[in-house]
Amino acid sequence: MSKRILLIEDDPDIAGQLVEQLHRAGFRVLLSVHGRAGMRHALSAQYDLMLLDVMLPGGDGFEILRAVRERSAVPVIVLTARTGVDDRVRAFALGADDYLPKPFYFEELKMRIGARLSRVPAEEERGVRFANVEVDFDGQRALLDGKDVGLTRVEFLLLRWMVERPDRPLTRAQLINGPLRGEGRVQERTVDSHIAHIRRKLGAQASAHLKTVFRIGYRFEPQPSGSGS
Repeated sequence: MSKRILLIEDDPDIAGQLVEQLHRAGFRVLLSVHGRAGMRHALSAQYDLMLLDVMLPGGDGFEILRAVRERSAVPVIVLTARTGVDDRVRAFALGADDYLPKPFYFEELKMRIGARLSRVPAEEERGVRFANVEVDFDGQRALLDGKDVGLTRVEFLLLRWMVERPDRPLTRAQLINGPLRGEGRVQERTVDSHIAHIRRKLGAQASAHLKTVFRIGYRFEPQPSGSGS
């Protein structure tokens, strides 16, 4: 079955071309040209990926991104003419998976879409392996070289949330409102403490996959680029 993409874009020329090209590439596309309507579609239906403009009539793309991330791990690629560093940092801090400045070539966008869709965990997948660690979803535990490392329930929820969202910068606020929702009043420094405990229990080799993202939060990298911090 073809993948479903939600496109939130108010420029008629860009939107028309993208819808046509995405259809030709085999995707099913729903187009929304207004901020409030885009928010409604984003929160009321299941999509495989979202393409999101930032500057929209009747709404702000950043607010749509914030609302989506509180409920869903759907991949989001931001498409915008805003190319400043602050805008990029804000988008990734809110949970964007990718950021493509306008103008862009469709072939590049298609490759980025393919890369993001290929990282979505299959529904039947019941765990994740990295380094010498297995995260067992059914058993709600992490195994280091086959032995249970003794994560607490909260630590396991945090680790699972991260490994199910590979290569995505996750803010402390997202972690509080996601896996730690319902755990009472949790402060950002509490998240840091939980991450430190997870890293200690997993050991140096596996902890290199749990990156600290400066000014943002944390990121799980299936293939770490360097040492963790």
